[in-house]
Amino acid sequence: MLRNSKTLIRKEKIKQLSQLKEAEKKIKAYGAQNQLLKLSAFKEANSIALYAAYQNEVPTDAIFEWCRASQKKLCFPTIQSNRLLFYRVHQLSELRPTLWGFGAPNTLGSKSISLDEIDLMIIPGIAFDCKLGTRLGRGKGFYDQTLSHFSGIRIGLCYEFQLVESLPYETWDQPMNYVVTERNCYGPF
Repeated sequence: MLRNSKTLIRKEKIKQLSQLKEAEKKIKAYGAQNQLLKLSAFKEANSIALYAAYQNEVPTDAIFEWCRASQKKLCFPTIQSNRLLFYRVHQLSELRPTLWGFGAPNTLGSKSISLDEIDLMIIPGIAFDCKLGTRLGRGKGFYDQTLSHFSGIRIGLCYEFQLVESLPYETWDQPMNYVVTERNCYGPF
């Protein structure tokens, strides 16, 4: 039952994401990134894990540039042995396309970062619950598995239309501390 509900929500939100016009996406993405930059938990973090946007996720390029200018340590995930590992990135040009379809650090020239070295993680999702901070991802469990070992601050970044009143969740689903959209910052949860 839960799996069917998640599948339906995932399908609906992926369809909405695919229908987002490029001009509207730029405006909303800029707004979401600016909302995040206002969050004190974000400003206070020294080491931040970002993601490379995949299939209409909110891009993180403006966040990356702000962090670089603020001399924050940045890392991005890559998938190895069915889990996320994080590597230090100094320039966006260091990200390479992967078999999964998103940009990831070249692990040969990058320094790996342990989860306890990361203060704050910015996390994509297909849908978020705006009351509890629960997240619906793409269904592979990579972030949930990683977040179960992460004690830092978790921030979900999405468009306002990706929020739902209630999201079915299971014991292994990992909630966010905040969810940030172009309109608002929800949390702390």
